[in-house]
Amino acid sequence: MSMKTNLTITTNVYPDAYKCVGEKIESDSSLVLKWSEKRPDDKTPSYYKLEYKKAEARLVVNRIGEVTSNLVFESGRDTIGTISTPYGEMNLHIRTEYINLPSLMSPCLKFCYSIEEYPEAGRNVFPIGLG
Repeated sequence: MSMKTNLTITTNVYPDAYKCVGEKIESDSSLVLKWSEKRPDDKTPSYYKLEYKKAEARLVVNRIGEVTSNLVFESGRDTIGTISTPYGEMNLHIRTEYINLPSLMSPCLKFCYSIEEYPEAGRNVFPIGLG
């Protein structure tokens, strides 16, 4: 079932949360969130698709824009993602600490990870508030 929903996206990269209307698609096998985002320093918007595959307990985040990425997150596991910038493409080694799905107690999808290539960035906690 597809529905429009308010999203509040917070990351360690930006000081302020980004609020927008996105699309939420939920089925027995997956939860998908889609949104577009244009931060003040961006020339063009980025388009995001986040898909949590329930049977695999795997979260895939795709971004298309000035920066294009395909990142895979699995709780307690190391995965490899790719990011493509105007300066070139690189692989990222991602260590996912946890993935929490929205529930009655918390209407938020939240995941925590670190990237091996950027240890100075530390842990990134990425909550997406729904509603």
